[in-house]
Amino acid sequence: LEVEVKQASGQNVAPESESDEDLKLMAINGLTQSDPERAIPLLENLLKGAQSPKLKERALFVLAQSSVPKAQQLLEQVARGGGNPDLQVKAITYVGVARRRQGAGNGNGNGQLLSEIYASTNDANVKRAILNAYMANRDTEHLLQVAKTEKAPELRLDAIRYVGSGGGGDALVAIYSSDQERQVKQTIVE
Repeated sequence: LEVEVKQASGQNVAPESESDEDLKLMAINGLTQSDPERAIPLLENLLKGAQSPKLKERALFVLAQSSVPKAQQLLEQVARGGGNPDLQVKAITYVGVARRRQGAGNGNGNGQLLSEIYASTNDANVKRAILNAYMANRDTEHLLQVAKTEKAPELRLDAIRYVGSGGGGDALVAIYSSDQERQVKQTIVE
C-alpha cells in the first residue's frame, strides 16, 4: 500500500532503497510494468544476491509474469540451472505455465527448451518437474520420447502414466509390443 501511495502521488519509488523485502519486491513489480529495462536488472540482482529463498522465488514469479524478452532470457537461464537448484525447479514450473498460457502449439520454443534441460541433467527433481510441465501442457510427443528413452525406471514409468492419462493409449501399444520389461508392460496395461 505504501508503494502504491507513493506511486500514485507522483513520488519516484526506488526499489534499491527499500529495506523491507516485501516492499522491495512490490516496488520492483510495479517498476516491471512501467520501466522493465530498469526492473529486470534489479530482479537479476535479487536472484544472484544473498536474499532469502522466499524473496528469490517471488522475484522469479515476477520475472515469469513479464513478456519482456530479457525477463524471459533470465527465466530460461535459471531454468537451465544458472543458480540455486530449488529455483531451477520453480523456473521450470513457470516455463511450463507460460507455455500453457501462451498455447503449447504456438512454436514458442518452451517444449524444446524443456527437452534440452531434460537431456542435460541427471537431477531427478528437475526431470520430474519437466515431466509435470509436459503433462500440464498435454505434450504427448515429449512424454513419449521420455517413455521410450529414459533409463531411470521411475521416471520412465511416470512418463508412461502421463501419456496414458493424456489419451495417448495408442502410442503406448507400440512400446508394449517392443519392450521386454515386465513393469513397463504392467504400467501400460494399467
